[in-house]
This record gives sequence, C-alpha cells and structure tokens, in this order.
Amino acid sequence: MNYSLYTLTPSDTRLLEFVRGVYIDSFPADERRDFDLVIKLLDESDKFSIDILKRDDTPIGFITYWIFQDFAYVEHFAIDQSNRGGGAGSNAIKLLLDKIDLPVVLEVEKPETEDAVRRIRFYEKHNFKIWHDVEYIQPAYSPELNSIELKLMTAGELDLVIEAERVISTLHSHVYNVK
Repeated sequence: MNYSLYTLTPSDTRLLEFVRGVYIDSFPADERRDFDLVIKLLDESDKFSIDILKRDDTPIGFITYWIFQDFAYVEHFAIDQSNRGGGAGSNAIKLLLDKIDLPVVLEVEKPETEDAVRRIRFYEKHNFKIWHDVEYIQPAYSPELNSIELKLMTAGELDLVIEAERVISTLHSHVYNVK
C-alpha cells in the first residue's frame, strides 16, 4: 500500500467534504471549530494547512496543522473509521514528521481513560513526549463551547519546561484567538 499526504486548497471541495465528515465523526463539539471556519482559515491563513492522507489515491484521513516560526502544531488528526487500526495513522504521522522540519506540538486528553492512554501510547511510539508537569487548558472554540484541560506532547527539539509559556501563548493567540 502506498500512503501519501496531499495539501488541500479551498478549491478542493470534494476532499474538504470528506474532511468535514471525518472531522465531525471523530471529534466532540468542544474539541472542534465550526467547519466553515476551518475552510475560512484554509483560505485566509498562511500558517494553517489541511493535508489529506491517501492510500493508493483514496482519501482515508486528514491532519490539520499550523506552522509557526520555530514549531508546528497539529490541531486535528483523524483516520476515517473504516480505515483505523491498519497502520494508516502511523503512516500519516511519519509522513507529516518527515514533511515538517520543525518540532511538533499537539494536544491529547489527560491519561484518565483507556482510549486516552491508547492515543498517548500511539504518539509515544512516534517519539512524542508527554509533558505531565505543564498545565494546559484548550480554550473554547466559541462562547457556547467549553474549554478542556488537556496535556501537550512534543516531538523534536522543544523543551516545554523552558518554552511552555511561549508555546501556549502562541497557540492561544493564533489558533484559538484568545488575546
């Protein structure tokens, strides 16, 4: 099987509808923004990207991410339910880490459920480190949604013990529009 990442543009309407479906199916409301705003970000922000994971030319997942000056942030990553468990997620992370020549930051649920622990182990298998000592709150995407206490994970040379305040400030101001 041949895996590849394809970076979307706002004119990729068919693929964006695929992403919309997986996005809504994969993330609870408090963990996602309105998808029309995702498309607006894709159109207006030079820092934001959506990559489709394809297996033999068939879309099976996606990754949304932000590129900042000295790190990247993976905002959402999901594989279509019918394609989970077969190595697609591992291939997607490997392809993204090869593509982005920066340390990568992402958020995970606190390790309080079996699913959360499984996700954390998945990222640890790909050389991400969880920052247990760094307190992190994901701001609400909109006034009617809730903020969520999460944990940050990083891959690459980024020491959150030293850089936590700057990284969190960057995420809050650029990703969540919290000033």
